[in-house]
Amino acid sequence: MDPEKALWAPIHAWRSLGQLQAVEAIQPLAQVLQQHDKPKLKHFNRSDLLL
Repeated sequence: MDPEKALWAPIHAWRSLGQLQAVEAIQPLAQVLQQHDKPKLKHFNRSDLLL
């Protein structure tokens, strides 16, 4: 998978899990996000997580 596209999957998942209030999923998903390019993640608005 294209690394650029792979970055968006966990971001969309994070937002969906936030809407579902799936607090137990935060830690595993945060670990996945840490594996990605940090400069690109800084543009991700964490206030959109809805948790």
